[in-house]
Amino acid sequence: MTEKQAIKILQEEKSWESDYRKIDAFIMGIEALEKVQEFEAIGTIEEFKALKEKSVAKKPIKINIPNTSWCRKQERYECPSCHKYLNFRELSYCCVCGQKLDWQRKEKVWLDL
Repeated sequence: MTEKQAIKILQEEKSWESDYRKIDAFIMGIEALEKVQEFEAIGTIEEFKALKEKSVAKKPIKINIPNTSWCRKQERYECPSCHKYLNFRELSYCCVCGQKLDWQRKEKVWLDL
């Protein structure tokens, strides 16, 4: 039985019922099933958890490319989630998987004493 079928049956039963408490129970059941349908249209809980996890900023992974005869040492970065190369530094999100990126550097502070 689907939610639509259950809603239809509950609505039919509600119209035949005369006890107000049972009518209220039918109405609550119908509303609950309609909410379930709305949430299923939006997505599953697993999809929501995955999106929530990607919305937490993660630091990109630094990749050191060694010196070659034609190029000096370079720093490149990859996404911490999908490990794809990040084409542009300072992107807010990975272009491939949508992971939020945190580019803040924590520099060491030297104090002259």
